[in-house]
Amino acid sequence: MKIAMLNTFDGGGGAARSAYRLHLGLLRSGVASRFVTQYNKRADPAIVCGTSRVEKLIALLRPLADMLPMKLYRQRDRRQPFSTAYVSVAQRVRQAVAEADVLHLHWVVHGFINIPFLRQARRLIVWTLHDSWAFTGGCHLPAGCRRYQEACGRCPQLGSQREADLTRLNWQRKMRAWRDVDMIVVAPSNWLAECARSSGLFAGRRVEVIPNGIDTDVFKPLDRGVCRRILNLPEDKHLILFGAMGATSDENKGFELLRQAMAALPRRMAGKECMLVVFGAQRLDLPDLDIEVRFMGTLTDDIALSVLYAAADVMVVPSRQENLPNTIMEAMACGTPAVAFRTGGIPDLIDHQHSGYLAEPFDTGDLARGIAWTLEQSGPEHRLGLNARQKVEREFAIDLVSARYIKLYSELSGNTNGRQ
Repeated sequence: MKIAMLNTFDGGGGAARSAYRLHLGLLRSGVASRFVTQYNKRADPAIVCGTSRVEKLIALLRPLADMLPMKLYRQRDRRQPFSTAYVSVAQRVRQAVAEADVLHLHWVVHGFINIPFLRQARRLIVWTLHDSWAFTGGCHLPAGCRRYQEACGRCPQLGSQREADLTRLNWQRKMRAWRDVDMIVVAPSNWLAECARSSGLFAGRRVEVIPNGIDTDVFKPLDRGVCRRILNLPEDKHLILFGAMGATSDENKGFELLRQAMAALPRRMAGKECMLVVFGAQRLDLPDLDIEVRFMGTLTDDIALSVLYAAADVMVVPSRQENLPNTIMEAMACGTPAVAFRTGGIPDLIDHQHSGYLAEPFDTGDLARGIAWTLEQSGPEHRLGLNARQKVEREFAIDLVSARYIKLYSELSGNTNGRQ
């Protein structure tokens, strides 16, 4: 069975990292997988991407072209990602798909795949959702809006009061194009699966829950003292870790909520006893925090990340809305418990006060209590970190996840339309 794995990027963001890990897991299981992408940074012969100067230039222009319809909405919320998927699909992508038995989509916007392509490809399709775009009229993070359960329109992110706005048109385009496509939808978390099932676009469609996977031979517990010496981090302090792409600039990642929680930490833990370690962001001046902050820059190498996770006492993920955060899974695989809000798909990862702490959304006081409680349990005899590692081995190891997808590919090949 030949699989074409499609994702706009081959690295960097959470969707790209998860998709590429699955690609490697399939190869390790003997499945012929090709990773098809718009932007390529990895030296992997199984990656299909344009390499000429012209192709690279066109790839840079594609997202700009995709955003042209947005110019009509001057009141839109520019902080929120939005995709229209109007741009035609590159010929090299069509060729790669033509050679595959199953088309496996991940995060495929940013001018990479357009809406009609799913029907035109005439292939069995598995689509792993990494946000809500597939079942909305264009937004990726609907927040409190549920208009995707009907047909979108009057989009708050566009600042639109019209029913027949761009989101309604996009929603209708998706409905027409995908109605008879042989497709199974996969959500990595139970929360996103329920969102998909409740949507007007995927109502009645088969929606499976298969988590993202992780290589537990790469992300694993290491000697904390050794890791801190490697990274030049203090060995006599509690290290509170926070990081993501755009960690301090992306409002959804919740850095401002973390700042409030850090200010609410018990006085005995402030100052000399703790250090906040931040990755995925440039250095910031934070004079209002009564705690030392160390910025580690952007880390994309898995080995470097695993060393950083293993060096920390706790990973804090104060996001407002997440599917199944890689940062929590990676930290847990390294034996580092996580503290986060009880929102989105995060409860699929953290078992409250067993492998970490789930704070009430978006109670920064409870987040602070969770950080303090976790640090108090961080002695050598406590099992939080061990429980976290065991859960990842039991549910998220990449070989287990790959096997579930292989089974799904086989089921789909014998199904007629991917419906229940």
